[in-house]
Amino acid sequence: MKITGFSGEKKDWERWHITFLAKSMLRGYWDILVGLEVAPTKGTKGYEDFMVKNNIAYAELLISSESDICLGIVHTSRTEMMPEGDARLAWKNLVDKYEPTTKANLIKMKKQFNNCKLEDAGKDPDQWIQELEIMKRKLEILGNKMSEMDLIIHILHKNMRQPLRFWRQSWKGMRQLWRELRRS
Repeated sequence: MKITGFSGEKKDWERWHITFLAKSMLRGYWDILVGLEVAPTKGTKGYEDFMVKNNIAYAELLISSESDICLGIVHTSRTEMMPEGDARLAWKNLVDKYEPTTKANLIKMKKQFNNCKLEDAGKDPDQWIQELEIMKRKLEILGNKMSEMDLIIHILHKNMRQPLRFWRQSWKGMRQLWRELRRS
């Protein structure tokens, strides 16, 4: 399985981290990266298996780091228990760098979400809705819970002034949202 490189640019983070997590599921070390599996005490059952998975995860993070900053973040993620590299710590440090959970980031993301509207009828509404759903997920990571109804209201509110031909073109992508609205 090919290891995709990460440029170290924030614009590339979303795609890269999702695909890296998907590969980690296939390779068997996802639980380590997200902190669900922690290192057993040295010499106990499962320690060797854990360390093999950790070392693979850590090596793949190093290999995928294409920028000096990224490489530095991963390379310095070492602990006393894992002096050769701690994959969980490396992943956490990358997430902290590229998905900060500060209040300033929450405000910035909320403003970006509120200002996001489908500007012209030529843009694919499904793509725009996907962008909104990604922003919704990021807002939830930052602690701002948003219901599906909030998303539907945003979509409708930001596009009510569009001409009828726009609504006809957009109907395919919006059909499911309309069903949700009717149910509530």
